[in-house]
Amino acid sequence: MFGAALAGLPLGAAAQSAIVSDLAPPELPAAEIRPAAAGSLTLAQIGSENSADIAQSGPGHQLDIVQDGIGNRMVVQQAESLNKVVGLQAGNLNQAFIEQVGIENTVMLVQTGIGNVASAVQTGASNAASIEQVGNLNSADVQQRGVGLNAVVRQVGDGNLARVVQF
Repeated sequence: MFGAALAGLPLGAAAQSAIVSDLAPPELPAAEIRPAAAGSLTLAQIGSENSADIAQSGPGHQLDIVQDGIGNRMVVQQAESLNKVVGLQAGNLNQAFIEQVGIENTVMLVQTGIGNVASAVQTGASNAASIEQVGNLNSADVQQRGVGLNAVVRQVGDGNLARVVQF
């Protein structure tokens, strides 16, 4: 979704940080990304003090993240195979925590505004979560365990709270 939008964007700026672990063979440095069997990872950080902590183990994962603003934080862990995360954080001090264990799970995340918090935990196969937060100080939590589950959270405004649990 953001692949085309990433073309031509400046990558990395002062006070940006990214911790990337592809859990590739030990002879490779932790920050090296092997897009073939291991999957793909695209991270664009625009602004200052944005951080991304990413760990992917297993083949075929896809991760596309854009952080535009100040102090945004993204933590992603993906295990097993073919899981996908597409995320946009535009604004300041937004936080997202995503964990996927299984096969072909997908999280789509959009945070625009200030101080939004989102978390998604999916285990199983073919689960999908979409979280959109437009505004300030919104909180969303999605937990799905099973096969073929779908959750959509859309928060517009300030101070909204949502929790979805499906098993």
